[in-house]
Amino acid sequence: TKGQNMRDRAASRANAGFAINLQSKRHMEGRTYGGKGTATKNNFLNKVESETSSLSKVQDKRNAVVNLIKNDLSADVTAMRNVVTKKENWKDLARFGLKKKEEDKLRNDTKAQILSGENRVASQDLDSLKG
Repeated sequence: TKGQNMRDRAASRANAGFAINLQSKRHMEGRTYGGKGTATKNNFLNKVESETSSLSKVQDKRNAVVNLIKNDLSADVTAMRNVVTKKENWKDLARFGLKKKEEDKLRNDTKAQILSGENRVASQDLDSLKG
């Protein structure tokens, strides 16, 4: 089927990939939650079709798709970096009844972990998928 070689290649490398689990409010504010995720995916697939339809060589198509993946990944990372910097996305911490100093520390520590994870996600060697 269409794109099967790329799917097979990516499937054998997924164990080296990264994912970040987020609290629901912060997840909802990103660009891949729920219906936004469907729109993001469909937009990506449309870009793939547009970028590759005029290419005849498999390698050129693979290169184009990997570049699109890199662009979308960068947009995902940028969105989450913006989410964690907004204080309103941390209102859920109030339910723990912490003192301000403790809540600030929890928020800052969690934010640092998320940003560290986003940095790892952003630094994945996607060019290796080009073959």
